[in-house]
Amino acid sequence: MAVSAIAGLASAVGGGLATGFALGSFATAFAIGAGLSVVSRALMPKPSMGTSMQGNSVTVREPAVSRKLIYGRARVGGAMVYLDSTGTDNEFLHLVVAVAGHAIDGFEEVWFNDTKVWDGSFQGNWGSYVYLGFHDGRQTTADSTLVSASSGWTNDHKLLDTAYIYVRLKYDTDQFAQGLPNISTVVRGKKVYNPVTATTAWSQNPALCVFDYLKDTKYGLSESASNVNTTALIAAQSLCDETVNLSPSGTQQRYVLDGVVDTANSRKDNIEAMLSSMGGKLIYSGGEYFIVGADYVTPTVTVDESVLVGGLSVKTKQSRRSLYNGVKGVYLAEEENYTLADYPSLTSSTYSTEDGDPIYLDMPLPFTTNNVRAQRIAKIALLQSRQQTQITIPCNLAALKFKAGDNIKVTNAKMGWTEKVFEVTGYQLDISSDGAIIVNVDAIETASAIFDWATSDQQDFTTGGEIALYDGFTTQPPTNLVATSTTVVASDGTLLPSLRLTWTDSTDVFVTQYEVQFQRGSATVDYGEIADAYTSNTDQGLITNAASITLDYGSIDDPVQTDEPNYNSVFVTTNQYVMTGVVPSANYNIRVRAINNLGVKSNFVTLSGTVEGDTDPCGIPDSLTAVGSLREITLSWIIPTEPDYSHVEVWENIVNNSATATKIAISGGDNFTRTGLGYNVLKYYWVKSVDYSGNVSGFSSMASATTLFVDTDSFSQAVNDLFSEAGAYGIEPVSSLPASGDFNGQIKYLTTTNKLYRWDSSTSAWTDDIFSITSGSVDAASFASGIEPISIVSSLPNPSGYTGPQLVFLTTDSKLYRYNGTAFVSSIAAGDISGTIGSDVFPNNLRPVEIVSTLPTTGNFQGRQVFLTTDNKLYRYNGTSFIASVATTDLQGQITSTQIGDNSISTAKIQADAITANTIATGAVTADAITAGSIGAAAIAADAITSNKIAANAVTAGAIQAGAVNTDALAANVITSDKIAAGAIQTSDLAANSITGGLIAASGVITSAAQINDAVINAANIANLAVTQGKIANLAVDTIKIADQAVTIPSSVELASSTSIFGSSEQLMLTLTFTGTGANADVLSTVAAGGPGSAYLQLSYYHNNSLERVHNYQYGGVVAFPITTTSGTNTIKLYGRIYSGSQAAIVPEAYIRTLETKK
Repeated sequence: MAVSAIAGLASAVGGGLATGFALGSFATAFAIGAGLSVVSRALMPKPSMGTSMQGNSVTVREPAVSRKLIYGRARVGGAMVYLDSTGTDNEFLHLVVAVAGHAIDGFEEVWFNDTKVWDGSFQGNWGSYVYLGFHDGRQTTADSTLVSASSGWTNDHKLLDTAYIYVRLKYDTDQFAQGLPNISTVVRGKKVYNPVTATTAWSQNPALCVFDYLKDTKYGLSESASNVNTTALIAAQSLCDETVNLSPSGTQQRYVLDGVVDTANSRKDNIEAMLSSMGGKLIYSGGEYFIVGADYVTPTVTVDESVLVGGLSVKTKQSRRSLYNGVKGVYLAEEENYTLADYPSLTSSTYSTEDGDPIYLDMPLPFTTNNVRAQRIAKIALLQSRQQTQITIPCNLAALKFKAGDNIKVTNAKMGWTEKVFEVTGYQLDISSDGAIIVNVDAIETASAIFDWATSDQQDFTTGGEIALYDGFTTQPPTNLVATSTTVVASDGTLLPSLRLTWTDSTDVFVTQYEVQFQRGSATVDYGEIADAYTSNTDQGLITNAASITLDYGSIDDPVQTDEPNYNSVFVTTNQYVMTGVVPSANYNIRVRAINNLGVKSNFVTLSGTVEGDTDPCGIPDSLTAVGSLREITLSWIIPTEPDYSHVEVWENIVNNSATATKIAISGGDNFTRTGLGYNVLKYYWVKSVDYSGNVSGFSSMASATTLFVDTDSFSQAVNDLFSEAGAYGIEPVSSLPASGDFNGQIKYLTTTNKLYRWDSSTSAWTDDIFSITSGSVDAASFASGIEPISIVSSLPNPSGYTGPQLVFLTTDSKLYRYNGTAFVSSIAAGDISGTIGSDVFPNNLRPVEIVSTLPTTGNFQGRQVFLTTDNKLYRYNGTSFIASVATTDLQGQITSTQIGDNSISTAKIQADAITANTIATGAVTADAITAGSIGAAAIAADAITSNKIAANAVTAGAIQAGAVNTDALAANVITSDKIAAGAIQTSDLAANSITGGLIAASGVITSAAQINDAVINAANIANLAVTQGKIANLAVDTIKIADQAVTIPSSVELASSTSIFGSSEQLMLTLTFTGTGANADVLSTVAAGGPGSAYLQLSYYHNNSLERVHNYQYGGVVAFPITTTSGTNTIKLYGRIYSGSQAAIVPEAYIRTLETKK
């Protein structure tokens, strides 16, 4: 069954009820959907109801669309299931729109977008363009008109049990200016069964519609009608049919359901939405559904202290989340042609003042189409939210007669309540400390005033009224068309001559685009648009996508082509357009017209224009500068800002005269470096800009610079010293060394390596060994800051005031020391060591323990120690092999008991006479330490244990384990009365059954009650199971000695292995057979269920083949119910079936237990 929430007593099993049951959670009883209040339903997570409601009237074309059920009256779209075109130039379009997945009562209106085209007859001239074929879902044949008109629709296309419309449209651009319209229709939906009249007919009664959805085997819950309480159904039906007065006059039904049930939603969500039309509840209790509308029912049951088993739990104020002082929402207004609208919001100034600010509940009503009815439901929701007192009443089993949704009266002196009315919202079962069942009833206060309605409560619903709307069949043209010659930079950088067209927008606010047409030459005939075949004076339709085109007319040097015979068309959404690639000096005929959102075109606005070529150069480059360096000069400037700028020309002269300057380079950037110049050379420079059309600007301002002059002043003193050493000769920069030098010591500067080379005549080669260093001439002070040598010393320097190298090597111990500011240290902190220290770093006499997975076979030496991870033992190498054992002679100290493994010391390991009394710890030898029967008479030497061997009072009753000394262990007449101290043997010291008649002298047997003091023998003195049937005389125990309900007869059975439940037929799951006495019994059961899908399981319990209980779950649950047994054999059978969902339910666990009560 698809219903997962169960109202009434669901089930409960606690640990106090029967052995084998553990105390678990109890099912909470509540009602489906509207068993929660309309306020609670509004708080539930839900999709955007406004969006889904608005989509009801939209016709869609999708490969997989959900089925729809229509109840009452609704305006709906549908699913387009067939589309075809026929006739000359596809003149006719054929559509089949499926409206509902069931038979309906009839079609009332057909709408194209927001225009009504049919309401029994065609409106206006629509009959000339539209054909409609209606099918209410009861048809048995295909639509013959469509079969004749379209080859794709055959006599087999019947669409059985589907209400649909066949629509044929005749093409006309004006009639269907917006293209294919959205098709919707107002229908009278599904016929429903009326239990009062026993007939099936169309109805808007919410109770009957919900009843129908519960029974629907195709899209609903597939419930049997017998599972719906008829009395409650008829009462709800009558409530909904009541009339309510309207202001200023007239009446209406109290509750009406009009709307669409979408199978894409869950059944629970659909029931919730349907119940909202009557503020109702769907309650499941005692195996039946109760359909209840929003109304006050006077309670007949009073709950007072007589049924209470504990104190009330009272919550007097609800959370702010569930508290409201206003209700608003949307509905599909019949006053607005079933479009989404806001019903008048309901607010309370009193509650707003009380709460501090307005708090609104947003409550959409998807199945309500009248604003007054929506206001009444909103008022109920508002007043219900103000009922803030919630209670939990712990009751005895008398509370099981309540169900969720019932009104009860509560009388409680402590709270000062006398028949205060509450609505039951749920149950919870609990077990008291003494094992009694507690029924915790949850309830919230209610009042009859919540459901009151007066005509003065009604608010006006203001509609938009009838407005004379613009029909869109005429459009105003644009004005002030202007053409201006311009250029556009092409992707290759060339400049294309163009015409920029601008105009003033049309005054028609519904214009969405403009059509621009242009023609080279003087032709004035419109031959249609660019993509159409030529037909004189015929408008061939629209090019629907806006675009820009570039026409190739040849280069600008080509002769002008002949006139174009046709206009070219483009569509734009702004009030300008640039015609690129036009022919310079050619005349163009241009016209523009507006197009509105229906595709209707205005008249043209026209002009003629001539294209001019680009003759204007870019601006002159600015801020030219020149900077000289070694044999080169670098120029920089600011480039012009014109978009068609291409590059600059660089001009050079040896005098300040641009007229005689020479162009030496072009540059696309803002700088240029002139290289290859000599030393101390003066040059003058100018630049010009050039655009993509080849137009050249004038000269820029002049900039000059001189390359560097290199002399001795340009060198550092060190270089001059080298010159002096080389005979005061200069250094010549060269790009390559000559084959030989001019003289010994000649210096050359090689520019490719940036090095100095000296000619060595002794080796006839160039060398970069320019100078030599005398041994010992470089000391620590010769090093630059940040570079420091290591000092080698035979003794550490005095650290006080030390300023020498920070690192010293001491020759006496071959160690490296560092100066830390106060002393020389050689140690290195462990934290300064990165990486790991390998075992090979340690000498053999200082080796760590190595961790290995196998014992090493190489590199071993005596004393090497390893830890073997495979057995977690420590091994040492003794010179020949690794050993783990330790000789006992090497052990120091004592071996404690924790170091000796269990059973590791045997008799053979103990030396004779090794264990003496002083080696046994006090209390170490216990009965558990002595093997049964191991100490016999033969093991004790004669007279070994005598009285003088036993310390006074050493053997006490506490020293003898209960049952340790029995008659077999005692010789005859060993224990006599004089051997037992007075009071030494108490009843607690006697093992069960240890004293039999044969052990007591005849004169000592207790024969009468007179020999037993009152209360001497109590339960603590009698061992478990010590009193058997044979110990109790016939008729010795009567009912007065047995507590009420203290004796039960349990029987149980459980599922041997996991089982699967398939299909809707009942499958036997468990059978429990027991012998009854005719007394009352409790049946307790638990079932766990699951599965790969959303299958719902129905469990049926039969007692002696009579159905006792039916429970419905998705994931299993617990059940408890009473039966009266029959004398003799009784049988409890558990059956299961799938009542909703297509997949199997897997039952891994199931259990039944009965407890028959006997006195």
